[in-house]
Amino acid sequence: MTVTAEVDYEIDEGVVILPEDSRLIGNCNKGARAWFRRRGLDWARFVSEGLPAGEFGTFDEAVREAYEAALKRTGR
Repeated sequence: MTVTAEVDYEIDEGVVILPEDSRLIGNCNKGARAWFRRRGLDWARFVSEGLPAGEFGTFDEAVREAYEAALKRTGR
């Protein structure tokens, strides 16, 4: 899947974004679950193992912030 991002750096599609990355940027589970549902993403899989950045498709502000949190968590 191609990832489209409005950022000034290349996206590492293999970086796994975890629920903790989403929470670090202030997202609650209820809102994130609804966001996943609207985009047809697998919420249960995200909660259990995270999702590679490449599976998010277009990066909006929330995904970009969660991606950056994942980069910090992994030391990249």
